[in-house]
This record gives sequence, structure tokens and C-alpha cells, in this order.
Amino acid sequence: MYHNKSEGYNNSLLSWSEQDQIKFEACKIGWAYLVDSFVDEIARLIQDNPTLLQNLGGTQRQEKYLKLLKSHFQRFIQDPRSPASQKRSHSFGHALIYYKVSPSWYISVYNRLFPIAHTILHDYPDVAPPIEIIRKRWLWDIGLTLDVYHEEIAKAWSRERGQLQRTVSNLQTEAQTDFLTSLLNRRGIQEVIASFVGKDNTNSMFVLLDLDGFKAINDQKGHMVGDYVLKVIGETLSSSIRRSDYAGRIGGDEFCLWLPQLQRLEEASDRLRSIIRQLPLKEWDLSISAGIAFYPIHGKNFSDIYKRADEVLYVAKRNGKNCFVFAGDDQIRCHSYE
Repeated sequence: MYHNKSEGYNNSLLSWSEQDQIKFEACKIGWAYLVDSFVDEIARLIQDNPTLLQNLGGTQRQEKYLKLLKSHFQRFIQDPRSPASQKRSHSFGHALIYYKVSPSWYISVYNRLFPIAHTILHDYPDVAPPIEIIRKRWLWDIGLTLDVYHEEIAKAWSRERGQLQRTVSNLQTEAQTDFLTSLLNRRGIQEVIASFVGKDNTNSMFVLLDLDGFKAINDQKGHMVGDYVLKVIGETLSSSIRRSDYAGRIGGDEFCLWLPQLQRLEEASDRLRSIIRQLPLKEWDLSISAGIAFYPIHGKNFSDIYKRADEVLYVAKRNGKNCFVFAGDDQIRCHSYE
């Protein structure tokens, strides 16, 4: 596997498996549409910026640059671990230097790929490449391409490296963040729980929350309203917890909380009630069913804790909803938020 030489570049992100390659190849149609949309966006960007057009050497050289850009991205389907793919990325880096494209401008252009990818994923979910796969492939290419800058214009690279580090840091944050609500996503919550393993043996509470009645909002008012409700719920959860707590969205209308250092069930119940009462549920004719599991009693990893919380969540839903249930209760019962 290729390892980027650049100091500060996170090599752990440069991973690519056979499964990743299979997933990417299965989305050839969506990727081709994404590349066309991306190159059209860059063409408009250049036309709207006379300085960029001048730097590229005029309209004729702009057309050659866009043709090169399109050709390069079209061949992204090739396995990035292959020598041919790595050689192409290096060659592309030399071409960018020839066209006087600075690393920072190239990164800013490249970042325009992701909003387009999100749009295509929303509009054509059956053929669109997964964002995580695009991100991993992006990191391979930009690492190899910018390596050329590092080798040939070391002084310029030293000024631009900070921008690359911030970009990679932003990508790491994005990988752990739910796009709609800005809460932690499933991966982010997994990493939070993993950070507690072996370091803190005090009770921490994992709460799995499910919005009762949310489907009716999507069906009757549309998905735009549904997305707005999810965003408001996420913002309220985030503002209702302590600085030491974590809120996340697992997916759909399923949220979660990770509340460290809660010693007693009474304290846990009070904390949860306080949080739930701040949510604007009545405004949307919603309620919340919740399942609660504790670390390390009910598990020492995300999968085990999630499983226990999910089991009792469905006990809550089968027993009238709008209540919470603790895993491991001698007599499992629903607790009211009142």
C-alpha cells in the first residue's frame, strides 16, 4: 500500500480494500454523472474568475485543463493501489504544476466534489457512490498528487501544508458527523464509547431514542418538513446535555445519548426526563420511546450496549410508547417522563 511521505498526513486514512473497490465499481454510472457535474461546476468557476482564467493561460488552455481534469476523474474507478493508478496521480500532479494550479486552489476545487456527491446521493441513491468511498478514494489521489508538489516546489508546499492538514481534519470530523443534524453519527458514537473502554469503569448510560409518530410527518407534510423536525430535535438534544455528554443520530428517526458517570438509576431517570422535556415534541404531535443500557454492566463495546438498549426500546414501543425502559430491570417496566 502506498504511504504518503508528507509530514502530518494521516496514513491511517489511506486504506482501500477489495470490498471498497467492488462497491466503487458497482457505481460506475453514478460516478460518471458526478464527474460530468463536477467538471461543469469547475468550468463555471473559472469563467466567473478572470484571474483564474488568466493563470491557466486563456480559454484554449482552460479547455485542455478541463479535459485533463475530466479524464483523470473518469479513471478513478481503477484500483488506487495499482501502480498504474499511482503513476497517473503523480502525472496529474506534474500537469497541475504546468498549468500553474496552486495546491490550495486545487484542494478548494476538489472540495466542491462533495456537495455535488451529496446531491447525487439524494437524487439518485440507487447508483450514487457512497460518500465514505468517495472520501477514501479522494484521500489516495490527493495524497499522491500533492506529493509531486512537495517534491518539486518544497517551499510552496511548506506554506500550503497547513491547509491540507485542516482539510484532512475536516474530513475526519465529517466522517463522524451526521450530515443533517450535525450530531455525531453512528461511527462517531462508536468511537466515543470505544474511548471509555479500559479507562473509566464508572457507570455510563447509553440511551436509544425513537421518535413515535415521525412517519406521519413525512407522509403528510413531506420529507423537507421531516428533515426540519429532525434538525430541530438534534439541535435541542445538543443544547440540553452537559459538556461531558454526547448526542448522536443513528439514522432515520433514531437518536442516542451517551451520558457518562451516572451512579444511580434515579439520577439517570432524572437526567433523561430533564432532556426529553426540553424537546418540542407536542408541537409536532410526537413522543419518544427509549431503551437504556449501562456501561460496563450491559456491555463494554458499542455493539453489545446498542443491542441491549435496542431490546428494551422495543419493549417500550410495544407497551404504549412515550416511555423509557432500563435493560436488566428485575421487573421490566415502562417509566414515564412525567
